[in-house]
Amino acid sequence: MSKLLKSYGFRVQRSAFESIIKPEKYKKLLKEIQKIPDKTDSVRVYKIQGRGTVEVFGEPFSIEEEEVIII
Repeated sequence: MSKLLKSYGFRVQRSAFESIIKPEKYKKLLKEIQKIPDKTDSVRVYKIQGRGTVEVFGEPFSIEEEEVIII
């Protein structure tokens, strides 16, 4: 699972990934996640659109605005 998620974004915690992708790639990711058997893992996808805010504490990094953010 982590190999798939790394191909779309980056690891922000041991089991949390974040990515900024366009709608077409988002749909593709959801299809790929659905192929993974239910008993091996679980995934939550949080879709944030528009002008959402992200508060970052600790080492700063920049987030470019795009249409989709998955955490």
